[in-house]
Amino acid sequence: LPNEEVRSAFINSLVQNFSPIANLRSSEEFVNVLEKHQPSLLFKHIERGLSSFAYQVFVDAQEKTYQAMLLSMLYGMGFDPLSERATNTGRIDVVLEVPKTTYILELKLNDSAANALKQIHEKGYYKPFTGKGKQIVVIGANFSSELRNISDWKGELLSESGEKVQDLLPSEGE
Repeated sequence: LPNEEVRSAFINSLVQNFSPIANLRSSEEFVNVLEKHQPSLLFKHIERGLSSFAYQVFVDAQEKTYQAMLLSMLYGMGFDPLSERATNTGRIDVVLEVPKTTYILELKLNDSAANALKQIHEKGYYKPFTGKGKQIVVIGANFSSELRNISDWKGELLSESGEKVQDLLPSEGE
């Protein structure tokens, strides 16, 4: 982060906004929602969380800044996300494991969710997770530096062999 003021604002925002959500009940609720392949609730929570950060945190923010905020929120929700998971074709921005499903997230800044999802498929980021008895959800998400939040996301549910089962899209009004 560029300076001490921004660093301090970032840490204060994390503590004020995310420490209360790290309880067992909310963690179980998020896992249940993700096991039902309904990431809309998760993204609504992330959007609400990002909107509570002080604007100073976003000064000169890059994709990695948003990625760090997202990871912090996921930890606060009780998850144990893996960041920058290397594959033979690149690095997956975020891998999130729940008991029956593996989530793969590709993040973009000032681009599109469609391009992020396209990258997952072109690079085969889901392939190392096939054949493990779990369904796979791939999600492309785009952050907007103007909105200082997620501008769009789209995903797909894949079978354990990597075949597309269905599209996953934001709920109405999202």
